[in-house]
Amino acid sequence: MVISASRRSDIPGFFMDWFLSCCRKGSITYAHPRNQSRIIEVSLLPRDVSCLVFWTKFPSRMMEHLDAVESLGIPFYLQCTMNPYGQDMEPGIEPLERRIESYKALVDRIGEHRVVRRYDPVIITEHYPLEFHIDSFHRLAEALEGYSSSCIFSFVDTYRSTPGYIRELRADEMDLLAREFSKTGLVLSTCAEGVNLSQYGISRGACIDPVLVERITGLPAVRRKDPGQRRECRCMPSRDIGTYGTCLGGCVYCYAQRDKGLS
Repeated sequence: MVISASRRSDIPGFFMDWFLSCCRKGSITYAHPRNQSRIIEVSLLPRDVSCLVFWTKFPSRMMEHLDAVESLGIPFYLQCTMNPYGQDMEPGIEPLERRIESYKALVDRIGEHRVVRRYDPVIITEHYPLEFHIDSFHRLAEALEGYSSSCIFSFVDTYRSTPGYIRELRADEMDLLAREFSKTGLVLSTCAEGVNLSQYGISRGACIDPVLVERITGLPAVRRKDPGQRRECRCMPSRDIGTYGTCLGGCVYCYAQRDKGLS
């Protein structure tokens, strides 16, 4: 079983003490997000968990807890989002310069293949036009040269909680950004996108990737799509232990604000 920690909240950023206490206890119980009367228990014992996948925008806080995570004896890797937005978009996130340094420290400690970089989501507004993203993507590639040879990115999806000044990108905008992003020479893939960008060498990625899970664990992984995820998602099955509506990052575009249920 693969544990996702978490698509629904930044556990390394804000709730790592809770997560580690659950690991010491050996399990976690939670209410189903769409049926609060249904209580689910998931084992966190090493014999039951093949891999942990962490999701965060706080590489520094992951670094702070790395000794404790490694002591669990469970293989793991990290999905780390490195966006260039200001506090108008991501008010609770650390300055980019600090995140870059922490990202490098993580790679030095656990290896590049276990720190998967994300540029996610791409948002076009008056303050963040196409040119901003082209320049920022190239600058990040330069800043992380030798530490990040690949990147997963996605284009923003809108939800009921999304501010009105954020819109979904047009096909021509996606195409332009993909073409310009590909000029970095990075190995690029998209997250849960239906658009075909293969003409730029960009694949449709799997964030919880059976190939990477097999590489890290040395065990065979399930080679099928997680039926609980979006149609365009290519991730393998996992159990997500996050809770909607709890993240303290305050990112204005975040889909996890739309549901206050537990998961």
